[in-house]
Amino acid sequence: MLVEEIYSNLKSNGIVRNKEHFCEHYLEAHKNTYHYLQHKKRDMSLGNMMKCYKNISFTRPMLTVSRRKKVDECLHLIQKQMTTQYNIKLKATI
Repeated sequence: MLVEEIYSNLKSNGIVRNKEHFCEHYLEAHKNTYHYLQHKKRDMSLGNMMKCYKNISFTRPMLTVSRRKKVDECLHLIQKQMTTQYNIKLKATI
């Protein structure tokens, strides 16, 4: 699931502390949203994807170049999912 891929990428690069931090700061959702999505075997909604994309984009300039490349993978994953699932094409350049 996309939410798991993004969380694990951000966690492995030291950008988020834990799942609760990820939910509150990147998904702008309740701290238990990640656990709820896993339990229900669901993925992020379109709104969550857009919020996550926005918040990762805001964080990106504060990172080192090597960490930016890892974060860019998350942004590309979100773009790809939005295109395939909702036929929404983001025209953002990274």
